[in-house]
Amino acid sequence: MLRLFYRSVLRAHPVYFRRRFAEEMLSIFDQAETPIAAAELVLDGVVSLFRQRVFRPEFGEEPRVEMPADGAPLFSTFESPRPGTGALIYGALLSLLVLNGIVYVTYGIVSGHFKRKLLPITPRAIFHDVLQALRGRLAHEDLSVYNAAQRTAYLAIILCLIVLVFSGLAIWKPVQLQEITAIFGGYEGARVVHFLAMSLLVFIVLVHILMVMLVPRTLPTMFSGRARRLT
Repeated sequence: MLRLFYRSVLRAHPVYFRRRFAEEMLSIFDQAETPIAAAELVLDGVVSLFRQRVFRPEFGEEPRVEMPADGAPLFSTFESPRPGTGALIYGALLSLLVLNGIVYVTYGIVSGHFKRKLLPITPRAIFHDVLQALRGRLAHEDLSVYNAAQRTAYLAIILCLIVLVFSGLAIWKPVQLQEITAIFGGYEGARVVHFLAMSLLVFIVLVHILMVMLVPRTLPTMFSGRARRLT
């Protein structure tokens, strides 16, 4: 079933991309040893489809053959040492997010914000608050005070983002940054960790959105930064 979906994703790619890479990508998929590895390849295929359709439309065109004066054919392909516009935009936005994250984490540690807002956390408190949340009984009288479930989620988001940055660097430059790649057990290990961290982050965000829908008065606080007690 998963292989059938993966083939459908490959078929949705531009024609020239399929001719160059589809057979090899399907062969790699067939060699996946675990369901997690197969699911990761499917996710890669979906991301690739988005990138090719949005940022690299040149993959949909056949390379042109030019005939110079001496009669020797010159092939004009989409390969270029310069990054495309989409890659530049992606890199700029990603750099901005990473810089923002560095400033936020540095401020949180130096100012004591993390210590005041996110600590301490105990397994017993986490279990109690999660159980209360599932029962719909978790109190939200003072929005300036995070319960144990919120503290755990926010810390998990910070850790996930840190793991995503370093595992992403290992995937991007596995040879040049081999010291970082070795931390994850190699290139394939970095891909698995990156996939799991992203999945956990998406899950936490979805739960967070659900909780905001259940307690809508928390939404203005997220934008204003001002929390008021319930009167």
